[in-house]
Amino acid sequence: MRITSVALAALAFAGCVTDDRPEEDEVAIDWRSGGKGDGETCDFAAMSAASYYKLFAYQQIERPNSWTWYRVGLTFSFRAALANGDGADLSVYFLPSDRVIIEYAEQHRVDATRSEVLNETIVVTHASIDPATKAITIAGVGTGAPFTVTEDAGCGPGIAFKYTSDLRSAGLAGKSTVIQAGLSSGRVIDPDHLEDLPETMRRYFEEDVASGKKKVIRL
Repeated sequence: MRITSVALAALAFAGCVTDDRPEEDEVAIDWRSGGKGDGETCDFAAMSAASYYKLFAYQQIERPNSWTWYRVGLTFSFRAALANGDGADLSVYFLPSDRVIIEYAEQHRVDATRSEVLNETIVVTHASIDPATKAITIAGVGTGAPFTVTEDAGCGPGIAFKYTSDLRSAGLAGKSTVIQAGLSSGRVIDPDHLEDLPETMRRYFEEDVASGKKKVIRL
């Protein structure tokens, strides 16, 4: 269950589209009131680059009376629009040793309430962070910088991210999105370490790749 759908009304990223139907397995996390008195300040700028991006690091999160969650980076509030109008969606898993696994998919609007998922892709790449400017580069995908996501109820950590290439369909390069720290019920699928997956999960993934439903790209 997603707790909040963050409205970024003040953000003017060209080529972005919003989706008013939140994913059932996504949750915004590290959401703060913004009040200095209660210690929940929105001043993320005081954090070092390493500390800030650690807010997005993939890890398993246990919650009382709930199923298992995983910390990931999500683009559920703003999605870049492709040349054909479809929305590009990312789930970003920041792993140890600067490895990054990205689950990419294109959301094709079927009608007012439904979208069809197309061009599902697993991108295996790596990230580099400039400690001075706090800029992040995800090789072959894009570049970003810390961005505080705000609404009336408070604030949360984000990454203002610009794509540097088309991952599948045309029109992605040069477009922008926001990656927010969030929780997902889906664990990472690392194509280089499928032995770490439960047998059924591994088999389904291998079948999806063999059938062409999903594509693996290594950058």
